Amino acid sequence: MQFQLKIQSLRPRDARDDDAVGAQLVAAVQRAMARGVPPSAAVSVRDERIDIFLGGDVKQAAVPLNLFLASLTRAEAPGGELHCVGLIGALTHRGSEVQQATVYLEWADCRWWLWRGLIGTDGKLRDGTESLLRAVDGDTKPMLIGGWWSLGRRSQLSARFDPHAPNRVH
Repeated sequence: MQFQLKIQSLRPRDARDDDAVGAQLVAAVQRAMARGVPPSAAVSVRDERIDIFLGGDVKQAAVPLNLFLASLTRAEAPGGELHCVGLIGALTHRGSEVQQATVYLEWADCRWWLWRGLIGTDGKLRDGTESLLRAVDGDTKPMLIGGWWSLGRRSQLSARFDPHAPNRVH
């Protein structure tokens, strides 16, 4: 399957530092919230770049977001070593209308990093609802999110970026 996606890229401050990457993406989500509720997006973090793939674009390509993220864990792409993949933006809990601003990152060694805060009806973060959970602190992994590295291996998924069209993913 071949499809074309718009990719937004950031330069990571320090791709090898979990908290630095997380904080950089939290700041990006918070900046996006100043313009309205941010869309969900998949991210991949490499030595030289953080690529952001809008969830709506992935959905239009008829690829479930979890399979897309799993394929990113095994993707051939420019920008150096892959450190982690994740989800950012506004997520809605299943069976609920509650929206949550989220940055969730996952590494191949099963580390994960989660920042979240509830979004009020006014589209702004509700006071006192932000939290940070990390595997390295012994926090319990959230249900129904992640597992993309093992899914990529089990399903033998892969992706590659077309070197002649920087916004095309296979």
